[in-house]
Amino acid sequence: MVKYRDRRYGRRYIRKHRHHTNYRKDNTGKKIIIILLIFGAIYLIFFSDKVDISNLSLNSSKENKSFLEKIDTLTSGGEKNIGEIEAKILVLVNEERSRNGAGALSSSSNLDNFARDWSNKMISQDFFEHSNLDFQYSSIAGENIGETPIHYDVIGCGSTYSEENMAECFVTGWIGSPGHHENMIDKRFSTTGIGVSCDSSKCRATQVFGG
Repeated sequence: MVKYRDRRYGRRYIRKHRHHTNYRKDNTGKKIIIILLIFGAIYLIFFSDKVDISNLSLNSSKENKSFLEKIDTLTSGGEKNIGEIEAKILVLVNEERSRNGAGALSSSSNLDNFARDWSNKMISQDFFEHSNLDFQYSSIAGENIGETPIHYDVIGCGSTYSEENMAECFVTGWIGSPGHHENMIDKRFSTTGIGVSCDSSKCRATQVFGG
């Protein structure tokens, strides 16, 4: 029973530097702001019947929240469609098997559930290790696992924001590793299960094989 694993780390980070300059404080700006605030308060006191303050506050809160949610979605790639990633992984793996003279793997619901449970466990408990292959198989079993950051520039993959790119990054990594590739194209395997789980910064995948 041979088991392998593949970590796909390697983000290109933008370095942030803090710049500090000593200077003498000029309070003129603060004084102007205080004066404006005082005049604003006086206006609201005497003309409050013309201004719906509570409505302005509520709308501002909603707009700010909506803006922050949009920014979070753009920077994280949004919530992942796990089923789409899993389906794409199966297609890519079977294409690689075909190129190497191996028959297509058929998906097993039992193996899918096992793989998903294991990936969910790796994410929820924050570890990256192989399972004990505790599922039913005839004579041989194998497993590939992988981890890929959700990032606009993953080394060897580029952006992994889309489901297709995320799946390609996993499979490309496995193909580039002799042990993973051996499992992937092993002609003795006929069934497979694939499970992916993600948090806000990364996805972890498990693919098990049975034969």
